[in-house]
Amino acid sequence: MKSDTHVRIRATPREIWPWVAHPDGIMRWNRKLVAHEAPALEHLHRGSRFRVTYRMKKPVETWAEISEWNPPHHVALLYRDDPSRSGASGPRPGRLGPGGGARRGPGGRTRRGGRRAGKGDGAAWMSGLGRDGWASESVRLEADGDGTRVLRELEIHAPAIPWPFRLLMGFFLRFGTPVEGTHLDRLKEQVEGGEPLA
Repeated sequence: MKSDTHVRIRATPREIWPWVAHPDGIMRWNRKLVAHEAPALEHLHRGSRFRVTYRMKKPVETWAEISEWNPPHHVALLYRDDPSRSGASGPRPGRLGPGGGARRGPGGRTRRGGRRAGKGDGAAWMSGLGRDGWASESVRLEADGDGTRVLRELEIHAPAIPWPFRLLMGFFLRFGTPVEGTHLDRLKEQVEGGEPLA
């Protein structure tokens, strides 16, 4: 399942980069990200791994790994449960491979949850992915006249979710629009509104 969203922001790629490349910035426009253990932006690089916590119906802790890093133009993160599982049979060449995304509950069962995901929202993408599930998030910044075109791609591989629900989830990722706007709408508001990233 894939979701592609984009927005044009009146700022340079360099000005937008800290907002999309580090969890401190991402937390400002993606309210689902509530905690992280990432080092400072200047210490991140391709292959960096750190824990993140997303708020779905319940908090979901998982690992994020930077699979692409080209400041200030492109960052890609791969989310999964087990950071030791890497790239041999991953999504596509140039990305890292499968892993889990959902925390295991008592008895090893996958905790399920999440809500209907809206276009570009990805609200349900972390919960219920299962042991062989993963999610990847890619953000590209392309200079466009006096601004920047921000392209965000979310890809979910969730074999633990029964196929009818995967179809439904894919439909909502593609066609649904959250009432409060997409994550990129919030990013645009904050960057163009001159909010300091502190």
